[in-house]
Amino acid sequence: HVFKDIRIIDATGTPVIITAILQFHINNSEAYVMNSNRKTDVLERAASDAIRKHCASHMKELRFEEMFDPSYLTDALTTYGFCVTGLTISEVCYAPEVVQQMLMKQQAMAYLDARKSIVEGAIGVAKDAIEKLPELSKESQEQIVTNILTILTSGNAPQPVLHLK
Repeated sequence: HVFKDIRIIDATGTPVIITAILQFHINNSEAYVMNSNRKTDVLERAASDAIRKHCASHMKELRFEEMFDPSYLTDALTTYGFCVTGLTISEVCYAPEVVQQMLMKQQAMAYLDARKSIVEGAIGVAKDAIEKLPELSKESQEQIVTNILTILTSGNAPQPVLHLK
């Protein structure tokens, strides 16, 4: 039986969605008949709760398509006549709202890294320009540095400016 979209909270408080495949059979038909009014709901509810509890307490150990010892589920489901023979975690992923926030953080970090590289490059270009033009006055050198930094670090296309005296 496949259990999709089981939401759990990991140790850091982050919502995670897992999909698990449960292998089982009915080994006590009397318990199965006596303890449940709606047979499919019993398995769904009891197994889902047991999977959720196990996975929440073992989040660091969860691996895609790994088979887990089903003994922790057997106790929860024996009352209802089920015998669990295996549990495979087929998918582990962050909840959509977490993925969106993680993507925004990655984009922000990439943007900041890019801007840092641009500024460092612009400073290098400005230093090189001043070294190659030592005969200019201090005021002219400052103006060149300002113009270079403004042009190279701006997010917009440069606009020429003419100073009229």
